[in-house]
Amino acid sequence: MDEVSLGEVYYSIAKRRSLADAERILPELLRLPIKFIPASLNLIISAAKIKAQYPNPISYLDSFVVALAQSHGARIITGDPEFRVLEHLVDIEWI
Repeated sequence: MDEVSLGEVYYSIAKRRSLADAERILPELLRLPIKFIPASLNLIISAAKIKAQYPNPISYLDSFVVALAQSHGARIITGDPEFRVLEHLVDIEWI
């Protein structure tokens, strides 16, 4: 998972619950068996290219998910229908 996506998870918890809950949950997230990848310049540019090619319905953050999956040969696990337009770019497991 890229660190930008971790930031969105944190933001989502803070928005839906509270900043205190986000702070409490963050250490738990960091203990999960997930490798957090820094947003390198290459990843940022790759994500920007994807966003430029698919401006709707993909969010800029979702373009990071796709770029990271491409660069690591990884599968995206999602139920988000916005990714359907990108199925030809990356392996997606639908839940």
